[in-house]
Amino acid sequence: MTFIILILISNIKNNQKSSAIASIKTWDFSNDQDYRYNPLEIKMQSNLANLNQLPTEIKFDGDNPLDQDFHYYQSQVGRVTIVDDATNPGNNVYRVNRGASSFSNIKVPIRSDLQYRYSVRSRRDSTTPLDTRDFFGLRARDQFNNFIYNSEMVYRGDPATIVNVNDHQINTSGADLSTWNQGGVTAAHGRLLNFYYDGNYANRRPDALLACGVTSNKYLNQGTYSVAQSDIIYLNCDIPEDIANNIIDGTTVVTNTFLGASANWACIESDLDVTWRTCQDKVFTLGTSTGSNFNLLRFGIGTRRFAILNSNNYFRDQRYTVYFDDVTLQIEGNQPPYSWAAPEIRPKTGYHFDGRPISFADQLEAGTSADKVKYQVSSDNGQTWKWWNGTTWSEVDHRMDIGSNPGYGIPREIIYSTTLPETQTNTAAEINAHIADLDSDGGDFTWKAFLLSDQDNDGVLDGNESVGLKEVTFTGQLLPTVPQDLLAKQVTEPAPTILNPLAVNSHNEVKLTWAEPSNNGSSLIGGYKVAYKLSSEDDSHWQEVNLPSTAREHVFGNLIYTNDYDFRVIAYTGVGDSPVALVEGINIKDTTAPDLLGVKDSELKGVIEGEEYDLRSGVTASDNADGDITDKIQVYGGPVDTSKAGTEYSLVYIAEDSSHNKTVKTRLIKIVKNKEELENLSALRLPNTGTLKGKIFYLVLSASVLIGLFVIRRHILKKKRVNR
Repeated sequence: MTFIILILISNIKNNQKSSAIASIKTWDFSNDQDYRYNPLEIKMQSNLANLNQLPTEIKFDGDNPLDQDFHYYQSQVGRVTIVDDATNPGNNVYRVNRGASSFSNIKVPIRSDLQYRYSVRSRRDSTTPLDTRDFFGLRARDQFNNFIYNSEMVYRGDPATIVNVNDHQINTSGADLSTWNQGGVTAAHGRLLNFYYDGNYANRRPDALLACGVTSNKYLNQGTYSVAQSDIIYLNCDIPEDIANNIIDGTTVVTNTFLGASANWACIESDLDVTWRTCQDKVFTLGTSTGSNFNLLRFGIGTRRFAILNSNNYFRDQRYTVYFDDVTLQIEGNQPPYSWAAPEIRPKTGYHFDGRPISFADQLEAGTSADKVKYQVSSDNGQTWKWWNGTTWSEVDHRMDIGSNPGYGIPREIIYSTTLPETQTNTAAEINAHIADLDSDGGDFTWKAFLLSDQDNDGVLDGNESVGLKEVTFTGQLLPTVPQDLLAKQVTEPAPTILNPLAVNSHNEVKLTWAEPSNNGSSLIGGYKVAYKLSSEDDSHWQEVNLPSTAREHVFGNLIYTNDYDFRVIAYTGVGDSPVALVEGINIKDTTAPDLLGVKDSELKGVIEGEEYDLRSGVTASDNADGDITDKIQVYGGPVDTSKAGTEYSLVYIAEDSSHNKTVKTRLIKIVKNKEELENLSALRLPNTGTLKGKIFYLVLSASVLIGLFVIRRHILKKKRVNR
């Protein structure tokens, strides 16, 4: 008896939801929380991002903090918080607890022809004389919107002309190098080398900066360069090739620059007490610090914006806490109405796409021309930014760090570009014309827009023209979603001979069926990749077959019985592959019963009295999975005694394979006296098909046959005499 087993698989694993995904992303500025921008320079209103009117005064206090207030760094045991003023209950003030530095996130554009007046109120909570200071002022940012750490370009000693460069030393002329900062830890910050390749060093940025660090003090003296004596500068690192290759002997000038601080301090308080004190009328001009009681620090070349900065309890004296309030910054002079510093806006998160980008477009405010909004784009969510340089996509790069040079400490070189960020940008139309070449294997697309206010169109930003951006749209290729409704079932009926003649009786096959993806990712399905492997194998063992796009099923044959298999289906397009539809752990069951040969079911066989009879003679069994199983045949109802004619025996033959599939056949044995009686048996039939010449035999089984399990426990033959 053959049992048909159907396996319906419910543990289908989809690596992606099958809901439809749009391939077009539009940014319409409807929610300002979705974008990064400086609200002082750009405002968001009614689905529009445009230049904001610049204020002439910025003022905030504990009762009226800014939307984007103070951030904290170098905070060791405390932070800046807003608290109630103990000296004036009901009035909120800022508290700096036990030593912390903070800066506001408000970035203010700065120009050399304007002045900036700063004032602040502050106090301490202790009257004990303390050896510490509290700083209030401004912190510079460069054209890349990074904080400037080397904000002052003050020469220490005479500029020197390079004669030649040897291993770890620079030979110079025309300068007294004894005027340069020399060795010693306290002077280390002042030993930074600046290179001017063409010899012109006045009022301009250097072409390159070199600072050598050391791994231990065995390399001469510690510091950025070692010592400068007579006409020789001794180095504890190699000169990077990018510098060495550009040095012109007899022309290139090298200077020693003070590695100054990055802030302008309006107030440096060393004797605050419990009484509120106002620091005011401190006026700053780009490159100077008039009115400050600490005038060494100034904004350096490259400054484009600044933030309000406090550094309180500088020496970390934990015996007191600083409070401040009523911070005011006034901008004096003819400030333009809009930002001249190329303010930028970009989404906080990118948009995922597969394959290649398709298009990029923008929609501008009425009156804004296409060249006033320019972009940099990224396919890795802003980790790297690119622009079209006229020939290819180039990574935006305004300065370059050269890595360490093992063996001589750690050289660090910063090469400054003469270009500003907005010069490495493109219009939306330029990006759209080449965007298909930006990427080929997908990513997370994002963009950065620069709003360029240039009323007279001379290439110099002046802040006299409003610029607005209404919408940015990106279209990218998407992969199809995962194939749906994956089903795996073992084939249990004979396969058509034309399909798989080897599997007609084997049933060691699995049939996969599936439905097409719910979304094709805006690209036609090219076909399906179907595959299988043993569940115990790793992913390198997938055996894959490519099928046409019309396929919805496939049969895998010649699988090994009792093993577990995994199956998968992937849809593919010109963009790429869909996620995987996966079904695992399908056990291949043997459902075919063995062939039992040499016995005809319900067979009547005569044996002449006195002859020997072998119950197993001529009886064999074979199985599709186990092969020859003759030795496993079980026979019930014997042995047969041929000594007395007229005796009958009922024999049961059972062949069972390792999967417990069984074939059962019966044979009736009658002992006859001679050949004549033997020949007469051919006209007789067994009881289940009729009478046997009037002789009725009853086969009684003393133990039940468990049909579902095919377990036959015992068979007992009882004989009854024939009524004559």
